[in-house]
Amino acid sequence: MTRGVQNGVEDLRMMEGYEAITLEPELQCVKALWSPSLRIVDSHSLMLSLVGEAESHATNFCYNTVVIGGHIEGNQIQIQIHVSGSNAIANWNGSSEQTLIPKLVVNSASLSALGTPK
Repeated sequence: MTRGVQNGVEDLRMMEGYEAITLEPELQCVKALWSPSLRIVDSHSLMLSLVGEAESHATNFCYNTVVIGGHIEGNQIQIQIHVSGSNAIANWNGSSEQTLIPKLVVNSASLSALGTPK
């Protein structure tokens, strides 16, 4: 509760367990923290919605691809990608290379993109 108040949540209140159980019968608790202004978000559905919104505005996503190079030519970014997936890069022979000329690049690599420490 203290952290919520410190973060600016103004409608927090501590409630007794029986009050919380009347709101959510599956709940088992002694006390509960209640804020009518905060909600739980289904993050998977939110991400799907954001992808759909982005795609409707001509955004392309390249999942499981490996960036193998890039350069600026004139005022354009040109990025070469390996499109068969990150697991195939060890055996890559250059046959599936594509060049992208994007207006904007967002690199959202995961921790596994760093490779295995040796």
